[in-house]
Amino acid sequence: MTAFDYVMGLLSIISSLGLVHLASGFVALVRKGRKVHWSPLLLMWMWIAFGTTIGNWASYWSMHGQSSWSGWFVVLSVFVALGQYAFCAFVTPDIHNDGPIDLDQFHSAEGKRYIIAFLALVAVAAAQNLAGEVVGNYVFWKRDLVMCAIDGGLGLVALIARPRWAQFVAAISLTGIASWFLFATTGISDAAAG
Repeated sequence: MTAFDYVMGLLSIISSLGLVHLASGFVALVRKGRKVHWSPLLLMWMWIAFGTTIGNWASYWSMHGQSSWSGWFVVLSVFVALGQYAFCAFVTPDIHNDGPIDLDQFHSAEGKRYIIAFLALVAVAAAQNLAGEVVGNYVFWKRDLVMCAIDGGLGLVALIARPRWAQFVAAISLTGIASWFLFATTGISDAAAG
């Protein structure tokens, strides 16, 4: 077992738990059918959680050749994974009863909580990207640091803005970034690893 395998085992478990929470919540909503009043804003935030979870997990592939990992970089990586889990958990509504579910109301009541979780994730990811540059084991640190800065700004707009149109602009922009990140990082190949 390599150092990469050892670290990725733990990070994969945490990431998987977040994805399971997100997916099972979405399936529960779909099963409720007509009892759910869907919210485009919440659906975008759920996609942001999905895209960033897979993207963050896949981004570690560029480090698969590292023969050693510093303790503080591993700890930062675990904090990123835990932040991702918290974001997935907060953005997913709990389904406890047979009554109707209004996802616009859920966004109004819980949106600040999951946006703060997203901002905390972005902050820890930015610190990890800087740490990756310091130890020289993450080649995409500049790209991801710029993305963290943009995500943080848009996340603050989503957190602070009162007009619904501003929240939509922030969520649409973050959905686009999360989608780009998802597809940019998931192209995994041994040939590209060099």
